[in-house]
Amino acid sequence: MTTRITQIDDRVRRRAVLALEGALTLADAELLDLTCRNLQEKSDWAIVIDLKGLTFLTNEGAAILCRLRAANGVALEGMHLFVQHLLEMTEANRRHENEMLGEDCHS
Repeated sequence: MTTRITQIDDRVRRRAVLALEGALTLADAELLDLTCRNLQEKSDWAIVIDLKGLTFLTNEGAAILCRLRAANGVALEGMHLFVQHLLEMTEANRRHENEMLGEDCHS
């Protein structure tokens, strides 16, 4: 299983949309993370990850998506219910781990 990442430049809205298709595993999520960082270095456009073509998501992939959304201001759109649920669980687990460590959730 692999993920196709297609970049669509929306010049009117000044945003780069990264449309995902297929399964997002750890290796693919790491590539997506690198792609987002490269886009942020080259442009001041907003970055949107379109998840409507996603058919499978690992826990590691969900963690990277959560980090991109929280730390890098990347917007996530087009989530199917199962993807949304997995991201919510991942964020809840992260908050719980930070509380157990006595850390602030936003650090």
